[in-house]
Amino acid sequence: MTKYLLRLVRIALVSTLGFGGGIGFLVFLIIMTTKGREHAGQYGLTAGIIIGLIFTTLFFCVMMPLDLFFRFFAAKSSKSKGSAGILEHEQMRKLTLKGTKKHIHFICRQALLAIPGIKDVHDDAFNEIMTASTNASWRSAGEIIEVRIYKGEPGQFHLHCTSRPSMKNVIFDYGKNFENVEVWKNKSEEFVRTGLGFNQ
Repeated sequence: MTKYLLRLVRIALVSTLGFGGGIGFLVFLIIMTTKGREHAGQYGLTAGIIIGLIFTTLFFCVMMPLDLFFRFFAAKSSKSKGSAGILEHEQMRKLTLKGTKKHIHFICRQALLAIPGIKDVHDDAFNEIMTASTNASWRSAGEIIEVRIYKGEPGQFHLHCTSRPSMKNVIFDYGKNFENVEVWKNKSEEFVRTGLGFNQ
């Protein structure tokens, strides 16, 4: 929780100062060109502070509580041990499945396609890596999902699925990356139970 809050405070300060400073400078230029320089500095500073405070209030009183709500709601609904890291943007799930290489790749692909908002899936069978991406939504600008497949005992494969934001410096994802890996894991297990693609 501490790491999450420190990240938010750092990003909030940078964003607020940048946004408030930008508006303040714009007001300063407008006043300079219309009323002269006598009150330009005062008006610019006031506008910057007000806009900065509004942005900070919106950030901590609306966006952060909404993000935490979605994250903890998703964690409460999940039985996965991965819910302990719910506050991290990058989420991972591990799974061990039995079957042929072709069958495991088929299961992984179908599970990725079941993720909400999935855009495309690429299977690099040579390097045993599957990558997928999602469309942008109100929760996120998109995510990159990667599944690495490791050979275990004969007929056994260890799968590591990771979901992370497609853009750096993302502040909130409203639990979308958590949802991605949970859907992938649950669907993979479901497809194995139901025998989907067992003849692959």
